Amino acid sequence: MSVLRVKVNRREETAVFTGPGTYAARETIKKLGSARFIGPEKKWEVRSFKLSLTELKEILPHAVIEEEDADADSGLVSTEINFNRETRENLPGSIVLPQSFSVSELIARAREALRAAFPGRVFVRGVLSAVKENKGGRLFVDLVEAERPDESISCVIWNNAELVCQPLIDAGFKLEQGLQVMFEVQVDVSRRRANIMLSILGVVAEYTLGKIAAQRDLTNERLKKDGLFSKNKSLTLPFLPHRLGILTSGGGTVINDFRASLDAAKFGFELLWVNVSVQGAAAKREILNGLRLLRQQELDAILIFRGGGSPADLAVFNDYDIAQAVCRSPRPVIAAIGHEEDHTSVQDVSFLAFGVPKDIGHYFANLIVEQRRSFGMFVDTITRTAGQLACARRQRLLDFSRSLCALAQQVYTTAAGNLDQRSRMLPQIGAAQLNSAAQLLIARSAPVVPLAAQNVVFVQNSVVQTVALSLGRLRALLSKHLLQLCASVQRLHLNGLRKLESAEGAAAVCFRLKGAFELAIAQGETALLHQEKLLASSAPEVQLRRGFSLVRSGKDGKYIVSGKHLVENDPVDIKFYDCTRQAIIKR
Repeated sequence: MSVLRVKVNRREETAVFTGPGTYAARETIKKLGSARFIGPEKKWEVRSFKLSLTELKEILPHAVIEEEDADADSGLVSTEINFNRETRENLPGSIVLPQSFSVSELIARAREALRAAFPGRVFVRGVLSAVKENKGGRLFVDLVEAERPDESISCVIWNNAELVCQPLIDAGFKLEQGLQVMFEVQVDVSRRRANIMLSILGVVAEYTLGKIAAQRDLTNERLKKDGLFSKNKSLTLPFLPHRLGILTSGGGTVINDFRASLDAAKFGFELLWVNVSVQGAAAKREILNGLRLLRQQELDAILIFRGGGSPADLAVFNDYDIAQAVCRSPRPVIAAIGHEEDHTSVQDVSFLAFGVPKDIGHYFANLIVEQRRSFGMFVDTITRTAGQLACARRQRLLDFSRSLCALAQQVYTTAAGNLDQRSRMLPQIGAAQLNSAAQLLIARSAPVVPLAAQNVVFVQNSVVQTVALSLGRLRALLSKHLLQLCASVQRLHLNGLRKLESAEGAAAVCFRLKGAFELAIAQGETALLHQEKLLASSAPEVQLRRGFSLVRSGKDGKYIVSGKHLVENDPVDIKFYDCTRQAIIKR
């Protein structure tokens, strides 16, 4: 039950309510008079307070009530110790000594002075430096100043330590070294060693919760001031991260949950696990050493995670030195501390932060699955584009060859038509040329005819010879023209044949080009098929179906690549393509 302390001042008619129980009784306190809450001192002050102690006890039966003396100037009682130098103790031999106190008398006087200076109960805060439990149910602790750890004071819970510390236990804390606490104590002097001893009567759990919550903000502000807060966030992950360093504890199931989510990708991740404490006095030292070790390895990322816990369990991840080491890490740090609702400085400064450890495994597994999907889409796109390009080029080649064949056929048809037309016109041309030669001959012979007629008798022989000569010349001329016409026809025929051969040669070239294109396309398709078969044959599932298997240690889950790592009676897990079986190593 939370303690509520009430100090009543009758002269000023005021009552002051302190202690952790004020929160639960705040509504009742407001009804007692003119009440106001003083935040810095965490107390309620009620003015015009008229209630008697009996009435107040009935209203707040569990409160510890103190009433100051109305006639005294202060509620504190002082004790004055007088020392009479003239009073002497007579000893044998006439030796006179000053008045003195025995050890017990001095301790009693010191106890009275302390009780006068600290009447009743007071609150003291500090950091636990040592916790020792006695077999008799007593609990001894040492409380030190946070800024000056060399200043300490001893505290003790005489009985019912668990009941006294119950508010801290309910808040998820336990008394351990390094915890910041506030105790409600009674100041006393130890009879055995005469030193100041604080008897713990209660604990203020709200103080410890507030200190832990403030530690995260203080660490983050200090890192921002040092320019380190976003340093790790500016790093980048490799294209396919597969070498991962892990900082976590071997206790619990978080490492198994992480590996189960990571194995869903069926990818050859390489894990370097450093087993460290994630809470307690040794956690800070082990985590810093683990980070220092992983910084020396060739890793793609460093993972820090732990399962859920109380605020005290997670407090180490708000430590400035650990958060600073994360900021200065040359590798991206990915953290998952506690549950979704938990937040620490390590998560704030990390490259990525997740709610629970298995989410980190899902993140890396999804990276691999997405890259596989993207690569498959890329291969499909290349195959589809290559096929479309080959079809387009094949169609263009076919269209070109058809056009070329049509052009050659047109040239051949034109040449053949011209040749046939000239061949059909050859008789007409020959007859026309013969007629023209005869007419020319007659025209040339016309002037001679009258003269020959007049001299027919005298020159008959000459006329006959002239006519014969003319006929011979006409025959020779006709023969010459016929020879020239035949030569022209032959030349036209040869030209037509050459053009036809050129057209056929062009068509052959086109067909050869078409064959070359088709061969190149076939070779490209064969190469693509070969690459697809090669990729399919190298898949892990195919290797397992060929008779291979994967062997992992049944103790830590590591893959076993050499028989020297096994000893007799070691459990192992053997993964086949369709199931996993357990076995025990025998000689």
